[in-house]
Amino acid sequence: MSEIKPGSTYRICEHCREQVEGAFICKCQRREKKENIRMENVDNEEQNKTERAIQHLSKALNSDLGYRFAWQSNIAIQFQDELSRRGYKLPDQHEISNVAADNFLNLLTKKNENL
Repeated sequence: MSEIKPGSTYRICEHCREQVEGAFICKCQRREKKENIRMENVDNEEQNKTERAIQHLSKALNSDLGYRFAWQSNIAIQFQDELSRRGYKLPDQHEISNVAADNFLNLLTKKNENL
């Protein structure tokens, strides 16, 4: 602890008991601030990785119709399988599931701005 200067304002941190003058922050708050900044950087890096992955996937889905059809088919069949597991049988479930899968891929790739 440093000496108290006449006329200065100070406080004692309730966590680390450090005497802090004026607007300065104590050791535990500096450490906490560093951790928060580090976590923000990690979050930003992860978000950037995710954005790049989605951009890469979107480009592939929009440029290769066979690849897109494979994705659409796999999504649609999962929808149909779940309907069957729950005991539903719709007369046009094949068409509905394909349209739903295509809508999902449009949203994922931002291909259709009207959705």
